[in-house]
Order: sequence, then C-alpha cells, then structure tokens
Amino acid sequence: MRLINVHTFKFEEFFDNAIPEYAIISHTWGDAEDEEVSHEEFLQQQPATKNKAGYLKIQKACHEARERRFDYVWIDTCCIDKTSSAELSEAINSMFRWYEAAEVCFAYLVDVPPATSRAHDLFEASRWFTRGWTLQELLAPRHLDFFASDWTFIANRKDIASRVCIITNIDEVYLIDSAQATRTSLLRKASIAERMSWASRRTATREEDVAYSLLGIFGVNMPLIYGEGAKAFLRLQEEIMRSAFDPTLLCWDAEVDGKPQLRQGAKPFYSWTSAFKALLGLEYPWQILGPLANSKSPTGHLAPGPECFRHCKDFEPYGTVVDWVATNRGLEITLPKHPGGRPYIAIPCHLRHDPWNLLAIPLVRGGGTGYWRSSGPTMLGRHGEQ
Repeated sequence: MRLINVHTFKFEEFFDNAIPEYAIISHTWGDAEDEEVSHEEFLQQQPATKNKAGYLKIQKACHEARERRFDYVWIDTCCIDKTSSAELSEAINSMFRWYEAAEVCFAYLVDVPPATSRAHDLFEASRWFTRGWTLQELLAPRHLDFFASDWTFIANRKDIASRVCIITNIDEVYLIDSAQATRTSLLRKASIAERMSWASRRTATREEDVAYSLLGIFGVNMPLIYGEGAKAFLRLQEEIMRSAFDPTLLCWDAEVDGKPQLRQGAKPFYSWTSAFKALLGLEYPWQILGPLANSKSPTGHLAPGPECFRHCKDFEPYGTVVDWVATNRGLEITLPKHPGGRPYIAIPCHLRHDPWNLLAIPLVRGGGTGYWRSSGPTMLGRHGEQ
C-alpha cells in the first residue's frame, strides 16, 4: 500500500503486516480531471502541479492528518499508479479493505460551502452522495468526518446518521460508529437486495465502475475489464452467486403498478417456515395476489443494473437452503411454480415486516423444459388455498 508521509510529502510503501495508522480521503473528482494530481505528477512535484486544485486538496488533507497526529494519508488520485493495469486492479479489489482499516476517513465535499444559511440544503444535495465510489467510502470506515469546501469541519457520520439515512436511504444501523468487526458483520448480514438498493441511485463516469465500485460491498473479487460495459454488472452478480446464493438477488424490479412492494399480509395459522418448506417440496397450495400479467418478452435472470433494486431494500431471504447450480445457460434451481399458461415461481424471500407473503417472478416458457424470466411485473404470492 502506497501512503503519503504528511511531514515529508513523499510516498512510502508498506505491506499488509506493517501498514502504519493512516487517515484516508474520500472525495469526488472534479469535472476537469486534469485538475487532479496523478501518481507521476506527485512524484515530480513540478510548479504547474502545485497550482492544481487537486494539489491543494492533498495539502489540506495532510494538514488535517497532522493536526490529529497521523503520519500518513491515502488518496486515490495519486496513491495509485493508474498507468499500471495490474496495480489499478489490485487497488480496486483492495479499496474497501483500505477504507475499512483506516483510523479515520475525511469526506471532502467540494460543493458544500462553509457554514451558511444554505449549507444544510447544499450538504444534502452534495454530489458526493450520488457517486458510485463514495458508497463504500461512506460505509467501510470505522469513523468518518465530513468537511466543507474550505476544509472546515461539518460533522461526523455518527452525529448526523439520521440525516445521512434520509439522503442515502441507508438505515442508521449501518452509519453509526462501532467496533470494526461489528460494522463488517452488520454489512455482510444485509441482504443482497438491500445492499444493491444503496447503489440504485448512484452513478459512475465509466459504466464498468458501477460494478467495480461494489466489489467490497459484497465481499467479492474479480478482474477488471474496461471496455466490457454492462457485462461488468452481470459478472458482479455471478461472483456474488458463487460466493453465497442469496435469493434476494432475483428480487429486482419488485413493483406492482409502478409502486414498491409494501403490502402487509395477514398471518396464516401455520408457521411461515413450515409453509415455505412445503413449497420447496413443491406441495400446493399457494396463490398469486392480484391479476396475472400477460406474457412479456423474455429477459435474463440477473438485473441489468443496480437501479433495478431501487424498491428492494426491505426484501430478506428465508432461512431455508435452496439447491441451485449456475450453468452456461443460466440458473438451475428447484422452486414451486404457479400452474397455468402464465407461470410464476415463488422465490424464498419476503418483505422484512411481512414474512407471510412470497415474492413471485413471472416466467415465459423457453426451449425444452426451461423457462426465461419475463419482463412482466413481479407479484406477491400468499400461502393458502386458491
């Protein structure tokens, strides 16, 4: 790991077993990327480099670190040699861990002015809350402090967790400072659909970075292939499935009439655990709530992008083991199917506060005994007689 010594303003390199305490910087790159300082430019320290806005950003970050008695800082603009594809790939696959291991993260909001009457509104509208890379930078660090455009302190994440929750739609439990092992455990326990929902309103300059910025959030690694476009997000989902199958990965686009699934069902007289075990045995009955959709065009079983999970924050998996196999043709999985010409399959997941209703995904018949996922609406199913 390459760090900046805040006293000498020079790089020093460390390996995992000997990395010193450091502060880490979170920021958004300027619209004019040439205002940021590259690895080579920081090494050369030319006068033109020192006039860049990005150089002042590094200076201010180092000053803040010195004030807090840290000797080192890390910032992505210059601490990664992006001319080396191998180093860039290693850095992106390690970045969540680096933010996680930092003593503190300085989140620099360049578009938020010092304390003014408009500062509150501008904080909530900051571009920092809309970018893909800053999601892991918000969640991974044990402590995070926000700074305004002049590097005056705004607040720490813990003290304004309720505001950040409203801005990001991320529950406060993931934003409050706690022991790092506890934070990591909480993040890993969040369902795949919930974690995807956090990224659903965020964007990246390069299409591939929508996926690459989420590697640490899901605890997976994969090689970077810039130029693959939307395939990167499909590869990400495939890696998530290889790691551990969470059926909420299939809950994307879970809406009815354009609205998120927020229905509360009545409790049946038997336990939902027993009910779903019966369903996994392909025992009947269960029924679709609402009118069946007409067949739509076939689509893949994986989502084209995180925006498809916008309304899926509250989906959780049942604690039931489901056998599945990923193949070069798709996904082999045994799940209960609603009968009829417009089939649905019941997915082993439920709304957080409503375990009595099932999520049902529409299908269209494919070749042989296979099915395609349909582009029609996802529905809710209910245990009980038809």
